[in-house]
Amino acid sequence: MRWLYLLKLLRRIGALRQITSHPLRLLLRAAWGSDRHTLRLAPGVERACLISPPNLYGFLLLREAGLRPAGQQPDASDQLLWELAPGR
Repeated sequence: MRWLYLLKLLRRIGALRQITSHPLRLLLRAAWGSDRHTLRLAPGVERACLISPPNLYGFLLLREAGLRPAGQQPDASDQLLWELAPGR
């Protein structure tokens, strides 16, 4: 299952550049089994997250759909909050 999502992420390498400064490094680390990655939540805001390839692919799809992570994030590295309705 992991390899399937790595291939899906590889096909979206252009979009992956929007959420990480080193997309190939992220893919190599994920291929070797690491789930800890640094993601760009907003311009100038990066955060180390514990995220599996299926969830990373979902994160990428949500970002492509125009959703953004909320400004305030929980302290846990395996949780992200999304802002579904901007300004509410």
